[in-house]
Amino acid sequence: KLPGTFIDNEGITAKVDGNGEENEATYGKTKDPRWYAVLGDGWAHSCIALSKFDHIAYWDSGQMGAIGFVGGEYKNVQMSYLIHGPEKDASFAEEDWKRLTNPVKVRVLTE
Repeated sequence: KLPGTFIDNEGITAKVDGNGEENEATYGKTKDPRWYAVLGDGWAHSCIALSKFDHIAYWDSGQMGAIGFVGGEYKNVQMSYLIHGPEKDASFAEEDWKRLTNPVKVRVLTE
């Protein structure tokens, strides 16, 4: 349980500290989310939506940042967590989203 800063692809932020002061200001704000990230002291992670979701749930009261994607069809739900070292901002999460949603395509050329 480490404190950090939550941020999503719409720039919604909250302090992850287990106190819950900011949870009402974040829950459900970002519709059709692409990603969220948490940045801490010496670490960061992103969670990338690989299927459609309605919004992001965030609550922190006693939970140290219980965060997740909400809605969608609840079938074939796909997301990916990526663990990073220290990051200065959440731009790494946007890059993670781009890489995972636009994978490299390999073509084999034959003569």
